[in-house]
Amino acid sequence: MRDDKGRKMSKSLGNVVDPLDIVGAQGADALRFTLATGTTPGQDLNLSLERLESSRNLANKLWNAGKLVLLSLEVLPAEERAALADASFDSAEALASLPLAERWIVSRLHALVERTHGCHGRSDLGEAGRGVADFFWADFADWYLEAAKTRLYSDNAAAQHTTRAVLVYVLDRTLRLAHPFMPYVTEELWQALPHRGHALIAAQAPQPGAPTDALTLQHFETLREVVRAIRNARAEYAVEPARRVPAIFIVTDAALRAALQGEAAVLSSLARLEPGAVRFEAAPPAEAGSPDDAVTLLLADGLQVLLPVAGLLEPAKELARLGKQAAKLQAELGVATARLSNPSFADKAPPAVVAKAREAVEQLQAQLAAVAVKQAAMERASAVVS
Repeated sequence: MRDDKGRKMSKSLGNVVDPLDIVGAQGADALRFTLATGTTPGQDLNLSLERLESSRNLANKLWNAGKLVLLSLEVLPAEERAALADASFDSAEALASLPLAERWIVSRLHALVERTHGCHGRSDLGEAGRGVADFFWADFADWYLEAAKTRLYSDNAAAQHTTRAVLVYVLDRTLRLAHPFMPYVTEELWQALPHRGHALIAAQAPQPGAPTDALTLQHFETLREVVRAIRNARAEYAVEPARRVPAIFIVTDAALRAALQGEAAVLSSLARLEPGAVRFEAAPPAEAGSPDDAVTLLLADGLQVLLPVAGLLEPAKELARLGKQAAKLQAELGVATARLSNPSFADKAPPAVVAKAREAVEQLQAQLAAVAVKQAAMERASAVVS
């Protein structure tokens, strides 16, 4: 084993790490996960303190996500809660009965089981552990838990029941896959979940062969791209985080349009849209099709999102912000231009420094031009809003 600088650990170098110290600082699960996933067969392991902290964060994230799922079950009677231990979606019929977000996370789980089973068969424990961590963090925690909240907080009892069943099903199997790498936190959470059996360590690992839905995976990935694009647009136009905005989705593909429309509540929650002002169309409506009164996000062939300027921002405030930005850029450009036009600088400075100064001037000019374009658009938008 090597330290975080790549040196072999030895007492003479004084770089030996006491595992008990690491357990005390980061936790036993974090150390075990780091050691199990931080190497490939035949190579030495660099024990990175940064990776240990990342593993500790993963254990914390797993714990918090588990607590959120358990909290959602507290409202259920004991018998109904215990019955969720028998929830299963490993058949094509059961998978097809689920809404898009649930069908997506179950499909992703089933694909993960296939990959993990193959990794264990090759004794590639590092890849198996990393795959479980990526699925849990990037798919389950970051996306599905947020989507699930829209069902759990709705008035639809059937949707609430389905979501709770999927949460238990996916978390149960995720804990089983993660148990060899993080036995303590996974055992604690599994014992609190509805389950059959006495201990997670004796529970059967998820078996490969369960179905996945390729079209669902594609549609939900499109939904994620839409949410990211709207979030980026909100950031670019400095929209207040709490402010909900209207949106018009132009989707020529009927199947995709139906899929997105079925998840309108999820889109509204994740992208901070106004639920009553979200529309889905096959073609741009005439009253909101021009760039003068809507920000257009082109995501793919046959898919775009229109964010009406009147709902996205306040043109007067944006014009004031752009004016300040233009004034600041103009002042910086004046300083840069004066420096470049100074004969003592242009003649005596190294060519590389002069070239860098010219590049800075060009960048400032380009930024000013971009601000001018935005100012013109905001002036037109101001006339539309007023």
